Amino acid sequence: MPVAVQVKRSLLLAEGVRDPYDVGDIPSATGENVNPSEAASIAALARELRAEVLGGAYAEGDKLPSRVELAARMNLSAESGSVVLRTLRDEGLVTLEQGRGTFVCKLTDFEVTVTAGMLAGTPNPMRGSKASLRRAERSHPAVSRLSLQDGNDGPAWTMIVRAADPARAAGIALAVARMAAGGAWDSSRAALTARPVS
Repeated sequence: MPVAVQVKRSLLLAEGVRDPYDVGDIPSATGENVNPSEAASIAALARELRAEVLGGAYAEGDKLPSRVELAARMNLSAESGSVVLRTLRDEGLVTLEQGRGTFVCKLTDFEVTVTAGMLAGTPNPMRGSKASLRRAERSHPAVSRLSLQDGNDGPAWTMIVRAADPARAAGIALAVARMAAGGAWDSSRAALTARPVS
């Protein structure tokens, strides 16, 4: 039986795992220096390619299109295609091999539970609508089967997250739970548990 991994938020930050909802502007989030007129298209292309990788359009070890081929999808420069590939590399979805190309990493489904103490005076998310829970579930292509339970330490969100490692899965789950809660929680009290699904 797989061992559960406790992941602290400070570890996620130390490991450089980004909150997927803080990267709307890919170039500034990754420190890339790109043409500002291409920034929105780069972010859109990264979302599209991320969804393809996580959705199974590419299997582990498959070679992705070249930076030039990716850039051609949206009439971007080849350097913008490189930014997209480096973004997915930084997210742990692909590896870049000099002279060979970009390949999809081994991705694993993790069951992640996020428990967080709610901020005083905020509404209980247990009273939220099923529609808001489904919106949060659809907000990231790596997430499926999001559920909400009322735990002793506050609400607990459990979801299946497809990622390269438990720290990245926990980072995605933390962001989705924050979105589902509407930001009305004390993230310093957040507890995350990630275990591979067998």
